[in-house]
Amino acid sequence: MNSLKSLYNRICKIETSIPPKPQVWRFDYFLLTEQEQEQFAAFMGSLPRPLDLKTLTDEQTRTFHYWLKLEKALRAGNSAEAEKLRRRYGVTLELLIDRFLHLDISSLPPAVGGGPGPTMQDGNAIYTFGRTWYRYLCMGIEYGRARTYRDDIWRWVEYFEHV
Repeated sequence: MNSLKSLYNRICKIETSIPPKPQVWRFDYFLLTEQEQEQFAAFMGSLPRPLDLKTLTDEQTRTFHYWLKLEKALRAGNSAEAEKLRRRYGVTLELLIDRFLHLDISSLPPAVGGGPGPTMQDGNAIYTFGRTWYRYLCMGIEYGRARTYRDDIWRWVEYFEHV
C-alpha cells in the first residue's frame, strides 16, 4: 500500500513539474468573405505585438470578440448567427442608442395589468418585451451604462425594426 502511495506521489510531482503545452490559436480565415478577410487582416495588424488581451482597449476587445464569434458561427454553419453578427458590426453605440430611442413601442401592453408582451428567443433564452424593461434600458442609457446593455438594446432594435 505504501509503495503505491509513494508511486502516486512521485507521478504527481513529475506531472506538476512538466510545463503546460502552449495553446495554439487557430482562426479559419478562409471562411470570411474577401472584404472581411481584408478588414480582419487590417484589424490584426493594428493590434500591439506580442498580443496580450489584457492591454487591449474596450473597442479593440469588442472587435476581437466579434471576429471570434463570426468565425465560430461560420465554422458551425450557423448562417443566421453570422448574419446577425454582420448586421451588428460597425454600428456605433451612439447610432444604436438613437435607433433604440426612436422605436415605436405603442404595440406593447401597458406596464400594469396589460398582460405579457411579445417574446423573442435568442439561443436558449426567451426574452419578453415590456414597457418596464424598456424604461429600465432607457434609465441605463441616461446613467451612461449603455455599453453594459448593448446586447439587450440590440434585441429591442432587431425585434421592432423587423416586425
